[in-house]
Amino acid sequence: MRGRDSGTLFFLALALQSALKLWLVHGHEIAACDYPFDDPWYVTASTHWYWWGSYATDAFVRPPAYPLWIALSRSSGFPLRLSTELLLFAAGGVFAYALVRAHLPKAIAAIAFGLIIFHPFSVYVNDGAMADSLYAPMLLFAIAGMVAMLARPGYWQAAVWTGLCLGIVWYTRQENSLVVPQIALFAVIAAWVRAGEGISRREIVRQVGALVVILSVIVGGMVLVVRTTNYRAFGAFADRELDMPGFVAAQEALLQITQDRRVRWVGVSRQSRQRAYAVSPTFRLLEPYFEGAKGRIWEALSPPEIASEREIAGRFGWPLRAAIHWAGYGKSAADTEAFARRIADEINTACVGGQLQCAPMSLGTLALVRSSLPRIPASAATVGGLLFWSAPGFDPRCPSTVTRSFIIDVFDAAANRRVPLVSGVLRLQGWAIDFDDPVRAVSFRDPEGRVLATTNQLRARPDLDAAFRDKIEVGSGPLLAAFDLRVPFPKDHGFGGTFVFTVQSGNLIEVSYDELPAGPGAVRRKAGVGGALEYAIESRRVTHGDVGLADRALSVLLRAYGYGVVMLTLVGVAALIVLPVAGARRRGQRVAINPTEPRAQNPEPRQKPPISIGRSGLWALGSLLSPICRPSDQRTLYGVVLLLLGITGLRLMLLVVFDASAWPGNDARFLYPIAYLYPCALLLLIYGAIRTLRRPTAVLGAPAFDHLSGATSRPPSAAP
Repeated sequence: MRGRDSGTLFFLALALQSALKLWLVHGHEIAACDYPFDDPWYVTASTHWYWWGSYATDAFVRPPAYPLWIALSRSSGFPLRLSTELLLFAAGGVFAYALVRAHLPKAIAAIAFGLIIFHPFSVYVNDGAMADSLYAPMLLFAIAGMVAMLARPGYWQAAVWTGLCLGIVWYTRQENSLVVPQIALFAVIAAWVRAGEGISRREIVRQVGALVVILSVIVGGMVLVVRTTNYRAFGAFADRELDMPGFVAAQEALLQITQDRRVRWVGVSRQSRQRAYAVSPTFRLLEPYFEGAKGRIWEALSPPEIASEREIAGRFGWPLRAAIHWAGYGKSAADTEAFARRIADEINTACVGGQLQCAPMSLGTLALVRSSLPRIPASAATVGGLLFWSAPGFDPRCPSTVTRSFIIDVFDAAANRRVPLVSGVLRLQGWAIDFDDPVRAVSFRDPEGRVLATTNQLRARPDLDAAFRDKIEVGSGPLLAAFDLRVPFPKDHGFGGTFVFTVQSGNLIEVSYDELPAGPGAVRRKAGVGGALEYAIESRRVTHGDVGLADRALSVLLRAYGYGVVMLTLVGVAALIVLPVAGARRRGQRVAINPTEPRAQNPEPRQKPPISIGRSGLWALGSLLSPICRPSDQRTLYGVVLLLLGITGLRLMLLVVFDASAWPGNDARFLYPIAYLYPCALLLLIYGAIRTLRRPTAVLGAPAFDHLSGATSRPPSAAP
């Protein structure tokens, strides 16, 4: 009866947390951001179910999983924002249930569920049409299956489930190569957990090997099916267009060209391109599209930190693909593949012939990474710091882009957006001063010239009087310059428009919204004839609908989350320090329970294993872990901890290298799929430490890896 009641309370706790999260985000909706190959591409591809599009309409540039998810959500009638949230709840619930099946308390599993669904990144990512919002739940589903397999040997149904989820993960984002090390990590941890059960090595290999084979066959089968479907639909046997062999070869060939000076985040520099033009007639055909007006489009998209370099940053496959299509050589997948292959062959031939100084063939990416090694520590601090991030607010990702009307219509239809939730208020706070012709009013116009908001209520501020005291005439009174403008923006115009200052003479000084200072902070600008008008936008904030109790409560909760992760980290570090010490003391207490007790008359001689570095290291590791993982359930618990930390570490390492070499990795959406695994791992680690400290000494035995190293320990029954 008690178990039934605790199970009811467990599911009630999950339901109440889910209801609270739905209430907190009930005013949120998918933001329509006009980034051509990101958000709009996903919703557009969903309208023709990915494979019913054509190569000529860019239908093959990204993997298919997320567009298919949007299409399924639309077919169900649910808004995409709500479907995404429910998917996260389902993944968190399955993970929490897997923890319960792994003999963890239901209270701990319920807390882990809360750590997942209330993570600040879930609000930021789920408010946009981003593939990460599908990647994270599917990875969590896969991890839940791995936890179930750690708890139950031979659980082939969980292996099938995990393989299917990993297959979807493979086709959600482009970093699908992480799936292979994730499977390998699971295999190592599963073997370690099975070793604690005292079974033979052959049985361990049989059990773990069977699970790995199932995972590999299912993931490989899904890859084969999708690539075959891509071949039938688009004419290329690849995961996406940028992964076609010729395309990859062309990028590697360009990356292997040596550079006199490496610029961060720039793989193929202007110097590399000039050298490639000289040896590759095919690549020379694209020169106008890299060095002309279209090339400056890519330069403008580079991170602001390297704007002065005037280089094309990021993965060069995107501008290369665009140039091939602009030049008319990419009418089909076969044409694009052949053109890119010719570029690769010509550059590689020049490298082999000594016309170009190049890195070893096929090591272009490694050369880029190697040159970025000095930046790894700084990148690690930047990316790792996101684990402790607290949400600053709910501004959409695209406050400075004007979304085209037809794009908004596609978002409304494809994502089932709730129209009342996609109208909002743009609040602009700042000041404007013109001593020759004083400002009398501030207004905002939409792209069609309609006045959306205006105010002539300019206020005085002591800080402005102090800043301009040398220009203020004596006895003229305080400056009336501060304004607070609230601009309602209709969904068909997005955030575009014109800022208008009306001066005393009746003249209008107009400033495009795109020219306003980006980001928080007061940035003084000049406008008008001769630059007499000075102004600053000190705050720019967008809210969707009314900011009520739910948004205020969510803001407080998300701000507190980062501090909670810091506290969990400190306690987790303390647990790591305390556990080995406590285990060593308990082993000492066990030996000294009765020092006067006579030894066994005929003790069985202990067999000494052959000495080797590998066995010595295994013995040392076993001695360290023995106080916390001797019982099989404890070993399963710490196997789950290692699994969560390992998957977190794999993605962190990838992002650190990415940030140091290819593109800024400090975007929350990149870390979102594993951001909540870290606090969950800390929670389980702390629980395991408390459980170990409260466990009776009698359960502690010899080091956990004795049977692996060949050593045997005297069982308790051997003493008289």
